[in-house]
Amino acid sequence: MKLLKDLDPKDKKIIVRLDFDVPVKNQKVIDGFRIDASLPTLKYLADAKKLYLIGHSGRPQGKLVESLRLKPQAKYLAKKLNLKFSERPCKFYERRYLLGEKIEILENLRFNDGEEINNQKFAQKLANLAEVFVFEAFAVSHRAHASVSGLAKILPTYLGLRCQKEIEILDKLRNEADQTVVLVGGAKIDDKSKIIKSYKAQKILFGGLTAAEVWLKKNEYKNEKFVLPTDGKMSDGAIKNYDDLSRDEILQIRDLGPKTIAAYKDIMKNLGKNIIYAGPMGQYEKKEFAQGTFQLFKAGVASGKKTIVLGGDSASAVQMFKLENQISYISVGGGAALNYLATGKMAF
Repeated sequence: MKLLKDLDPKDKKIIVRLDFDVPVKNQKVIDGFRIDASLPTLKYLADAKKLYLIGHSGRPQGKLVESLRLKPQAKYLAKKLNLKFSERPCKFYERRYLLGEKIEILENLRFNDGEEINNQKFAQKLANLAEVFVFEAFAVSHRAHASVSGLAKILPTYLGLRCQKEIEILDKLRNEADQTVVLVGGAKIDDKSKIIKSYKAQKILFGGLTAAEVWLKKNEYKNEKFVLPTDGKMSDGAIKNYDDLSRDEILQIRDLGPKTIAAYKDIMKNLGKNIIYAGPMGQYEKKEFAQGTFQLFKAGVASGKKTIVLGGDSASAVQMFKLENQISYISVGGGAALNYLATGKMAF
């Protein structure tokens, strides 16, 4: 892909893949971090003849789901750009949201099953709207979808400003993998398992439901760089050792235990020069299960080392703890960033 600085947007019709998959409550965006990250690119494209913005929200599995419409995101972006918001029906894509006179947002791409299976006819319909494709949705850069790799095969493709920055930072981290400690948490082990095994970090510390699932499959994850928790906080508040628990009980752990937190802090203090956070260490949204996530964020900040937070839940946790201004960099991508760290590739 080419860089955006090499594109003259004047009088061109441009289709832009954005990341609209943000938290929405009561039809209002409650965390617009990923949308905000695209604003410099949209402002760079201000002289375009027409901008078609595309993206997705949630996992509607090819069906129209009212709660996953992009209307809240469109209204949020209209306000950010100080443009008038309106909407109208559309034969091609059921509904469009208009921002001023030059910007149109198509409805949730995943309402069409052609998006996730990378259907070329669907990609071609999208491509017919414009003459240039700008990719500014790093969080889905590892997905071989119609609006990602499909469009890139049809139209001249340029990398958005934030996407370019993400890759530049992750490339530096790739070159320093052997000096990097990674904390892998959250719940999406399926997205992470292959990546975890191939990434050549100095140490990988596990937490959250990911830790439970790796613990239960220890024979598949034998590697001296992997560090598993030894104790955890149960749903009833009790602290238990993993060795004393059944399979079902391990899956009920909601946070790291004090011994594990102390061991992880020691590793973070004494190893590497970079610390990467890829998923929370527990059910951080509840105060009683937030200590593992909070304490290890604080430990990273106190270490003076470069701290990188990878997207989604990790970014939300940092903001909840009011530590975002003390973190070196917050990526818009979680699984996508891990994938790039491990492979150096996107889906293009």
